[in-house]
Amino acid sequence: MPPILNRRTVGLMLAALVLAGCASRPAAPELPKPVVKTVGLLPVAEPAEITLENLNAISLFSPITSVGFAQDSRVKNRQLVEKLTAQKLALGGELTAHLTQALEKSGYRVVLLTDVPRKPDDPDYIEYEKVKTDADAVLHVYYHRVGLYSGRFSIDYLPRVNIGATLYSTQRKEELYGEYLYYGVDAREGKDWAVVADPRYAWPSFDVVMEKSEEIGNVFKTGGRLLVDRLIPQLRASHN
Repeated sequence: MPPILNRRTVGLMLAALVLAGCASRPAAPELPKPVVKTVGLLPVAEPAEITLENLNAISLFSPITSVGFAQDSRVKNRQLVEKLTAQKLALGGELTAHLTQALEKSGYRVVLLTDVPRKPDDPDYIEYEKVKTDADAVLHVYYHRVGLYSGRFSIDYLPRVNIGATLYSTQRKEELYGEYLYYGVDAREGKDWAVVADPRYAWPSFDVVMEKSEEIGNVFKTGGRLLVDRLIPQLRASHN
């Protein structure tokens, strides 16, 4: 008489058969990376705001001091923005032009997507799957933060230019690349997502900031261009 198999033994045998079947089944072939020769470039919108962030330690001494310090910071922020606005920096247009040149230099054909509807109160909210274009991918680059920062234990104002970038495949309907890149105070040495600013770009007081506002505007432009130069090889690597 053949041996009687208990439930546990039968279960183990069935599991072994399932595993054997899985092991013998060939793995699904990996899809080739999509070809991206033509990039539909969304024009870069102007920064939502330019910020002046001052965390000077004096603001921690008392609640009264802190309130007065915050009010003073808001006034200074407004003064700086007015000064920079008068210069007509056109940071969005500047970055769009540099992106176009850098992409073409890297071998892409660039189509500027000027007819994509954008919300006035949130121009960087884009539903990529709804963008109508024959381009192989849509590239969306936007300013995340732009301004000056003074830390708690420093009197210097340092530049900050942070951008976000998304490369969306119109063939696959999926994101190929999505990262933030940082120039200036938020950057870290040796990181591929960061560009450390020249040490001479440090302004020791708000009065100096106001005197050097034209230089600061140019530093914001420089930061954006350097981030684009860091971005392009990463875009290429995302589909090669």
